[in-house]
Amino acid sequence: MHAQAWDDHEALTVTAVAERLALLHAARGVSFASGPGAVDRRTYAEVVERARRAASALAWLGVRRGDQVATLLHNQPEHLELYLAAGGLGAVLHTLDPWLPGRDLRAILAAHRVSVIVVDATWLGVLRSIAGAGAWAYVVVSGHGPPAPARALAYEQLLAWGAPRRPPAAAPDQPAVLCHLLDAAGRPRPRWATQQALVEHGWSAGRREALDVQADDRVLPAAAMYTPEGWGAVFAALIAGAELVLPGARLDAPSILDLVAGERVTVAAGTLGLWSAVVAKLEAAPRRWDLSALRRVSVAGGPASASIAQALAAWGVDCVWSGVAPE
Repeated sequence: MHAQAWDDHEALTVTAVAERLALLHAARGVSFASGPGAVDRRTYAEVVERARRAASALAWLGVRRGDQVATLLHNQPEHLELYLAAGGLGAVLHTLDPWLPGRDLRAILAAHRVSVIVVDATWLGVLRSIAGAGAWAYVVVSGHGPPAPARALAYEQLLAWGAPRRPPAAAPDQPAVLCHLLDAAGRPRPRWATQQALVEHGWSAGRREALDVQADDRVLPAAAMYTPEGWGAVFAALIAGAELVLPGARLDAPSILDLVAGERVTVAAGTLGLWSAVVAKLEAAPRRWDLSALRRVSVAGGPASASIAQALAAWGVDCVWSGVAPE
């Protein structure tokens, strides 16, 4: 982390990122897929206010420093707000991978004390499959879908209970996020990041030799936000004050290409599988999408093959490998 990026008195915390967003980049913000072919927008001023309300409401529910707030969410604005809200409280955002087998999710929840779990309505089936595995006190549901569990809270209702006051800053060495990644044997292993490590990871992901994120960029995190690759792209944008474009549940190649073209995305992060599918779609329909704004993508999950890099270069897109996640 370059010291000149922050004032000398500023700690490397999630709260500092949120405060800088509200102070320096309030009018910029987030575009997000809100349905098939529909894109909505929130300014960073609105995002930070909603995150403060979420933090206040979570505290009202009993979440304290060090407690875990679990998520079963897509790349959606609620996930972004909870990154900032939980971090502002000094709580740990435990980003669950909804594609893990139910037995693994149950084992993970049995091993961790989760206070609140926030789930998108599309993942309520996953929640039902792991019911009883943890001792969370509250379920918060975002969006619309199948009937929610009894006594579940709606996410917007939760925000309405909160006050838009600044939460006290956490210490840089406090844990901020937790996820589980598969090891070589296919077993999920915990991966923690402190407040400082999370900010440094975002700075590292945005550096010139990686995503090269500048304030005038529009950044699309197509890597899931429950993985370190997703954390990195999101915080790279927040630290730089760049615009974010969140794809929601639609991480398939045509949907990503539609967003890249329609929202004039300049930088994107995704997996090797995604970019392989993107190249296949572009080769099948070379005139369908305008990628003239896109200048760089990062590839997670393995070094980009020469064929993928060459194919993207033909559309004027630089391709870099993102293979390092924070310890």
